[in-house]
Amino acid sequence: MRKILLLIPLTLLLTFCAIGVPASSDQQVAQIVSATLTAVAQTGQPAGGQGSISGQLNYPLGAMPALKIYAILTGTDQFYVVETTAGQMTYQLDNLPEGKYHLVAYSAEAAGGYTQAVLCGQTETCTDHSLADVIVLGGETTAEINLFDWNQPDFPPQPGSAAQGAPPVSAGVGAVAGQLMYPADALPAMKIAAFNIETAETYTVETVAGQSTYQLDNLPAGRYFIVAYSIEGNGFTGGVAGGYTAAVACGLSVNCTDHTLLEVNIIANNLVQNIVPGDFYAPEGTFPPMP
Repeated sequence: MRKILLLIPLTLLLTFCAIGVPASSDQQVAQIVSATLTAVAQTGQPAGGQGSISGQLNYPLGAMPALKIYAILTGTDQFYVVETTAGQMTYQLDNLPEGKYHLVAYSAEAAGGYTQAVLCGQTETCTDHSLADVIVLGGETTAEINLFDWNQPDFPPQPGSAAQGAPPVSAGVGAVAGQLMYPADALPAMKIAAFNIETAETYTVETVAGQSTYQLDNLPAGRYFIVAYSIEGNGFTGGVAGGYTAAVACGLSVNCTDHTLLEVNIIANNLVQNIVPGDFYAPEGTFPPMP
């Protein structure tokens, strides 16, 4: 029969010896082992061969909603997920096999990720929104992986969602979608316009009062500006305009003073998501008149 050598931390062994635990008692040795394993398990450290990822959360579209945080193992369809509650500003994903991951948070309307723009500091010059690699090592926590970039239209669809693996739009044309905002307690009916920069053609879709998302389909491939306009009714003035601008990408804080419209690249057979025409604070005349 092979003998199994059990290593017990010296500090724990000295503690038990100090209170008179006889080393010859098999039962008491078993109790020491159990106490040692319990103490190790309660430290919160990742198990050997597996690691953790932790970081902070933000949300630029209002109060922090409940989120689903996905760690997607790059080059595979394998992913790990943890859910947060409304108002929760941090997250931690545990029991991750060693490897290289991409991190994305999904709300009901939008997606935010850990990208090169986050590493850059998310200033106006940080234009690379590609997902940044996160390395997980066994027994370690990779910290400060902050999911702050909500301005990337090409994050992967939420794993398991209806959009994953399915053509989101009709063949030969593209589409754009996102959340709607308005500087009031309620949302008016809105007209969302896509202005083709190259052809000067305009494409529109209208929403109803209270509708918080939009999708504009059947857009020929090309470069567009996206602007939302209030429709008169229910106490709202018509023609109040909000655009998808650099201020939206900046987070719409008081420090976001660049109201330049951002180009949205529409590709045939693709849905560009998370385009939020929410900048209602631009100087008058910044956006085209309501079509």
